[in-house]
Amino acid sequence: MDSNDGQNPDPELPEEFWNRIRQLAGSEGKNVDKESLVFVMERKLNASDIDDSQHRLVIQPVKNSFLTIDEDERLKQKLEAGRSQTTGKEENPNPVPAWIIDPDLEKSSITLRMWKIGKSAEHFKYVFINEWKQIVKKNNLRKIHAVRLWAVRVGVHRELWFALVKLPQPQTKAAARGNLLNRSSIAEQKTGSDGKNSEIELEAKVKKNTEIELEANVKKNSEIELEANMKKNSEIELEADMEKNSEIELEADKEKNSEIELEANMKKNSEIELEANMKKNSEIELEANIKMKNSENELEANMKKNSEIELEANIKMKNSENELDDKLEDLRFYFGQKLPIELVNKMKEIERGEVDESKILVIRKPLSSDDLDPSCDIFFIPGEEMLNDDFLKHREKAELDTIPPSSAYLAVELIDMNLIRHSVHLKRHHYSGYMVTEGWNGVKYGFGNQLRKGQLLELWAVRVGEDLWFVLRDVTPK
Repeated sequence: MDSNDGQNPDPELPEEFWNRIRQLAGSEGKNVDKESLVFVMERKLNASDIDDSQHRLVIQPVKNSFLTIDEDERLKQKLEAGRSQTTGKEENPNPVPAWIIDPDLEKSSITLRMWKIGKSAEHFKYVFINEWKQIVKKNNLRKIHAVRLWAVRVGVHRELWFALVKLPQPQTKAAARGNLLNRSSIAEQKTGSDGKNSEIELEAKVKKNTEIELEANVKKNSEIELEANMKKNSEIELEADMEKNSEIELEADKEKNSEIELEANMKKNSEIELEANMKKNSEIELEANIKMKNSENELEANMKKNSEIELEANIKMKNSENELDDKLEDLRFYFGQKLPIELVNKMKEIERGEVDESKILVIRKPLSSDDLDPSCDIFFIPGEEMLNDDFLKHREKAELDTIPPSSAYLAVELIDMNLIRHSVHLKRHHYSGYMVTEGWNGVKYGFGNQLRKGQLLELWAVRVGEDLWFVLRDVTPK
């Protein structure tokens, strides 16, 4: 199985493993590249593969290429630290991180390194280390087992996933010979038994069959009679229950009607009483107002009260003006902000073109659960939270306002907090504002980003030539 000569095609990955890989990748918002699936190797495990003191699996020979050129070159770099103190092998200090689906269909991380044995440049071996010891124990792997290994690429970042399949254990020659002896012994016993039937045994069997038949008839008649009695009792009980239920329902209806009638009478009396009280209160209030109007003392009190009300209104108006000034000052701060020079230089370096110095702060918001949901791939820009909506040109706004909104988008380049460039889409939201999608998951899971709920981000709009770019800044207080 070390090479494929064209006569023995690669074995196919079992369907349950393929379905499990797609299920796990889908739960993380990732796609599986089926075309990248390659069969790596098949071999029987040896003592060193399952030894607790060595805890590694040697992947040799490699059936097909399952690494990129960069990954393979990275593993073959010459060591600076010399041989490993644990294995005694010369191993690369920069491993390739990967994931593995074990024979129990469970996903776990796995570390892939390369060992160089001997002085020849061709003596390279790929090995699983560290986590391999737990996989051996969890799946009860032994020297008698043979395994197959596949590799596949997952997600936009081409993550390396493995599938490890434990093959069924073949039947040993001793077990097969034991099964054959058992079948021969049973056949001999049957032949001996057939030759020993006598007339006495035949008579005993006839008598026994007669007794069994009689017992069966008695039992059957008892069951028929019991069933008839049970049916009759059930009908009597059912009739009694129906009659009892009818009486209960009739009594309940009478009680309910009495409660409804009592409630209606109480409501009517309350309404009459309320109307009388309201009429009486109105007459008293009218008489009091006439007396108050004719009193000079009450007139002076009213004037004083009006002055207090006017003073309170002036104070509230002054406070409102102060709040408005504060909000205007905040807006002047946001619109007066400038992007750090390293972000501007990064865009000039990427595009090698002119970067418009007019930059617009679109929104400043904390990340929500919806922004971080891997199944959505959306960064929301609510209309009520936008600081400026003039970052789009008139024709771009008209294009995004196409009905339905989800059918139109603008292709935008986005620079994240680590100066990494992403291609995303800008669309109209169904209700108001906009949303960044079709690439936002790449920003969330980008190298070194580690976005989290509540993290405070700023989204800036910049023109590079005629193209619209976004710049993402982390302004979370330290």
